Amino acid sequence: MNTADNPNAAGEYGMTALMQAAHRGDSPEVDRLIGLGAEVNQRNDDGNNALWFAIRSGDAATVGMLIGQGVDVDNQNANGATPLIWAASAARREMVEILLASGANTGLKTLDGFSAQEVAGSREIMKLLMATHRQAVGQ
Repeated sequence: MNTADNPNAAGEYGMTALMQAAHRGDSPEVDRLIGLGAEVNQRNDDGNNALWFAIRSGDAATVGMLIGQGVDVDNQNANGATPLIWAASAARREMVEILLASGANTGLKTLDGFSAQEVAGSREIMKLLMATHRQAVGQ
């Protein structure tokens, strides 16, 4: 795909160059693509935006860059999962912390009815989510 002509061109499975760079955790390439006009909230065929892929890569610089560009931190994919739900289920503490600090909604649920707290991959993540959720609801 020629990103110089169209940085939002989607390839196989609706993947854009930005999504691919985010998945690799390639923050310089993500920055370059954003400079070319890549849309941070464009979704692939599964309904995931670039943040989903950056969270999976575990690259804090890429995640921070996308958040700074206004990516939807609460984007729900075709299954209702958000980046926070995935990060919690994979026990990615740093990614969970970044998302929570960016205002990610702890109350969103998958189509099967599971929240990030309910799928937390570790007790530590579950406690972190519980504390944040209580703060959000004012308890």
